[in-house]
Amino acid sequence: MSQELNRDRDVCHGCSEKCCLFPTETNTNAVLSLNEIAKIEHVIGHSDFYEEKKSRYGDDVYYRLKSIAGSCCFYNQQDQKCTIYEVRPLDCRLYPFDFTTFDVGQGDIWILNNCLLSQDVDEAAVEKMLDYFECNYAEEIAENLHSEDSSFVELLKKSDGFRKLRNVKLPPSSPK
Repeated sequence: MSQELNRDRDVCHGCSEKCCLFPTETNTNAVLSLNEIAKIEHVIGHSDFYEEKKSRYGDDVYYRLKSIAGSCCFYNQQDQKCTIYEVRPLDCRLYPFDFTTFDVGQGDIWILNNCLLSQDVDEAAVEKMLDYFECNYAEEIAENLHSEDSSFVELLKKSDGFRKLRNVKLPPSSPK
């Protein structure tokens, strides 16, 4: 479904922005859920690829990929490819889409970062993709909600490198 935006990563490969290079104003190291950490650990055999961060929500913590020399620790700069592409975090799979809470009382908002991949996508396609993400990645999205610190949100508020879309709408969680 996200084929319209992933029309292929050839667009990404030829892009000079290189979103896997951190940090840019609105693109920080990818957020990781505990499940994603476990999957990546299983594939690569070690756990030194992430760091714990303090959330802006009380004593909560969240996890981000480490960067090495200004890029994601899994980005091969020579080949310009992700070395864990098959198990890459949700943050990477959704890009150039992301979500954040600008104002705590207003809920989580989808944003679309400005990049070559997002320039020619019409509103109907954007809405289809958001619906697809919310249906197919609901659990992962829910795990990653509120995984930001206040400095990131303040940077976003001052940036014009993205556009706000709509509130995140997740289906009710099913009983376990």
